[in-house]
Amino acid sequence: MLSPFPNLLTFLLLSPFLSPTSPLSLPPPSPPPPLKLFSTSTSTLSPFTPLTPPTIKMYTCGPTVYAPAHIGNFRAFLTYDLLKRVLIHVYNFKVEHVLNLTDVDDKIIKACREQGICREELTGKYTEIFKKDLNNLNIIPATSYPLATDYIDEMVEMILELKEKGYAYETEEGWWYDVSKDKDYGSRVTQNREIITPTDSTSDSASASESADFALWKFEKPNIDVPSALWDTPLGRGRPGWHIECSAISLKELGPKIDLHMGGVDLTFPHHENEAAQCESYGCGNWCGCWLHNGFVNIGKEKMSKSLNNFKTLDNSCPTGTRKRGYRWMVVSSYYRSSLTYTEESLSAAEGAVKRVDKLMKSLEGIEVTQGSDSELSKLVSSARQIFLIAVSDDLKMPRAAAAMFDIVKASEKEVRKDDEVDVVGLGWAKSCLLEFDSVFGILYTPEEDEIAEGSGEEEAGEDVWKLVEERKEAKKEKDWGRADAIRDEIKKLGWVVVDGKDGAKLEKA
Repeated sequence: MLSPFPNLLTFLLLSPFLSPTSPLSLPPPSPPPPLKLFSTSTSTLSPFTPLTPPTIKMYTCGPTVYAPAHIGNFRAFLTYDLLKRVLIHVYNFKVEHVLNLTDVDDKIIKACREQGICREELTGKYTEIFKKDLNNLNIIPATSYPLATDYIDEMVEMILELKEKGYAYETEEGWWYDVSKDKDYGSRVTQNREIITPTDSTSDSASASESADFALWKFEKPNIDVPSALWDTPLGRGRPGWHIECSAISLKELGPKIDLHMGGVDLTFPHHENEAAQCESYGCGNWCGCWLHNGFVNIGKEKMSKSLNNFKTLDNSCPTGTRKRGYRWMVVSSYYRSSLTYTEESLSAAEGAVKRVDKLMKSLEGIEVTQGSDSELSKLVSSARQIFLIAVSDDLKMPRAAAAMFDIVKASEKEVRKDDEVDVVGLGWAKSCLLEFDSVFGILYTPEEDEIAEGSGEEEAGEDVWKLVEERKEAKKEKDWGRADAIRDEIKKLGWVVVDGKDGAKLEKA
């Protein structure tokens, strides 16, 4: 048998519908319903109203680049990407997106001292890894990825202005924001001033008083700070606090007001509350129009985090391209505000869903889109499109959108396996609609590693082999050559040979 769908192939060759004069696009769907989003700051679902359409100004919190981001972190970045795709492809907005990179803080300084390297070397390394991971998850690049340390002058100017307005004060440790002078503190993002209590969970919190005051600028700590993380400024020699960087970057790059600010739910307080306090006390009233926060990725009953040492990086949890695409699907098909439980089984199921779509799309190669039809499949596709649009417009209810997509997948699979005449027109509609949906879901792509390994047969290697490949990579990074060689032998016993080359390690059949 030359084709898994021989009846479809025969019908394609003979079909009178596929003429050169046939239209090559679907009739335009009904306009999408108005976009409604749940803003943390109001705890309500409201129509999203841009400040200056068609441009959307969007600020999102990026990683602290002292180690690889874990897949829990990437849920936030995939949520940013999901909303951005909806804004661009469904609502035809232009998104000006700034995603900051924190390249100076306590964790970075500690890592520099432990590894004996300068801040620029450490953060440069993990910035490149982060951008590679974004690419391998098919995340649309931000307009810019500003480094915090490129905005020291802007931070200093902002702190001096806060001082002039009575919101900043100096101590032996540095400069602090005085929350007692800010009558709106604790109500801009959290909407619950009663939860604002003294905390020592962050080094940017006041430690010597029973206050929620937070650090704006930290003075040099001899024998702790490293030279590459210190600046001489009118505030004194030192470095910025965490919260001030996002405020200064946003004001510089996006102006005094933004449409959207996003991040993980753990950033709601204190980080986002403090950002808003700084900006609005500086003079930017009603700084952000809408605050969106995504839920955690959990392992068991705990959130995934570096502090709990229960995290997984993208490479060690998703060593193959289809696995990475599976993780993307797992995240973007979930409801962003709910927690998401990670298990190997759930990731495998998501990978299976991606492979199922791949198989269908391959079977639809050569099918062109044609104009209208009253067939059952065409009616189902039209209905699914409307369900999809309603779902994405309703605070990104992606489980409903995913169900609509798989209604089309299931019906199309049934159609291509028919023994009698195949509905090519309906399949053309289905193909077009699936591609439209994928402009939002973003799962039909080839990750970079797969492009490098194309033709090597690596996709046949099992998960157990790929886990060993990742363990060997880590052993080589740690210069544990004996362990690396031992793992190579284990891989060989499983029927594969590791070949090291200039583009990294590849697998070949033993």
